[in-house]
Amino acid sequence: MPKRRRQDTPPSKMPVDVRAHISKWAPRDTRPEKHVDFIRRTARKARPQTITDARGTLAVLLDYVDFLTANGVAIRPSSDVVQIFDDNKLRAWERDVRIRVESSVLTNGSANTLVSRMTVTLERLGKSVVHGRFLMGNGGTKRAGASTQPTPDAAVSRWLQVADAQPDDRGARFKVLVLAARGAGLGIADFRHLRGCDVVRRTDGVVTIRIVGDHARTVVVLDRFGGVLLSAAAHFGEHLVVGEWADSRNVTGDLVASIEGGAGLDRKQLVRALRRAYVVEVLQTDTNPIVIQQQLGAMSLSEIEGAIPFVDPTHLNRQALRTGAVVPMKEPA
Repeated sequence: MPKRRRQDTPPSKMPVDVRAHISKWAPRDTRPEKHVDFIRRTARKARPQTITDARGTLAVLLDYVDFLTANGVAIRPSSDVVQIFDDNKLRAWERDVRIRVESSVLTNGSANTLVSRMTVTLERLGKSVVHGRFLMGNGGTKRAGASTQPTPDAAVSRWLQVADAQPDDRGARFKVLVLAARGAGLGIADFRHLRGCDVVRRTDGVVTIRIVGDHARTVVVLDRFGGVLLSAAAHFGEHLVVGEWADSRNVTGDLVASIEGGAGLDRKQLVRALRRAYVVEVLQTDTNPIVIQQQLGAMSLSEIEGAIPFVDPTHLNRQALRTGAVVPMKEPA
C-alpha cells in the first residue's frame, strides 16, 4: 500500500488558478517592485494548493520582508532564499513578532497564524525547521512572559529610590511607570497615551487611572501605591508621562534604559515583572477573576495564566465551592 503524502509536503504541481493569483498579487500599499517580485517568486516555490493557502503564504512573506527591510536587509528579485531565511534572521523575526504581541500591535491569534504559516512555508521551501530553535515552539507563540518573575517588594522600593536620585524629570516619569505597573497592573501599551491628569482620586478616596487607546478602561490603584502615584503624576498635568519617550515598538523601553543607577536590579522586562507582581497579589485575594481581567485589559488571560505558578492559594476562601457558588433555580410548580 503506498504511503500517504504528508499534508505539508510540497506537491509536484501548483494549480493554474493559484499560480495566476500569485502572479497578479500586489500589496495594497506601495512597495518596491523588487520586494513584490521576491515575494511572488518565493511563494511560487512554496507551491500552495488553494487560493486561501496562497494568500496565507503571501501574507507571511510580506510580513517577513517588511521586517527585514526595516532592519536594513537588502531584498532583490534574485536574492537567495537560503540566505534570506537563515536562522539568525528568523530568530530576530520571531522576537519582533513576540514584541508586537506584548505591545498589543498583534493579537496572540494573529501571531500564531504568522508563525505556523512561516513554519509550513519554510518546510515547503526545503528548509529544515527545528521547533523551539528559531521559531516559537510547536508552531505557535510562547505564552507572553511565561517565565517572567514577579518583582519583589524590596526591589520596588529600591527602584523608587533610584527614581528619586535621577537628576531631571526622568525620575518622576520613572516613578509613575513603576507605581502604575506595580500598583495597577498597567502593561507596556497602556503607557503610550498616559498623561498626568489621567491619575485622579475619586470622591471615595480611591486613586484610579484612565487608560485611553485600544484597551480603554479605568483601573483602580492599590491603596498603598495610590497617594505616591497621584503625587508623581500631578507633576505632568496634561502632558504625556512616558509616551514621549517611546520608540516605534516599546513604549517604555527608552525611558527604562535611560535611568541612571540601579546596580544589581534587573531592568530587563521591568514593566512586565512589575505587572506580574500585581497580578500575583490580586490573585491571592478573593477578587473576582472577571474584575481582574477587566483591570488588566490587553493579554489579561495570558497574564493571569502566567502569574498562577507564583500564587499561594492556601488561604483563599473555598466556601463557595463547598456550598455552591450559584443558588439553583427552583423547579416550576
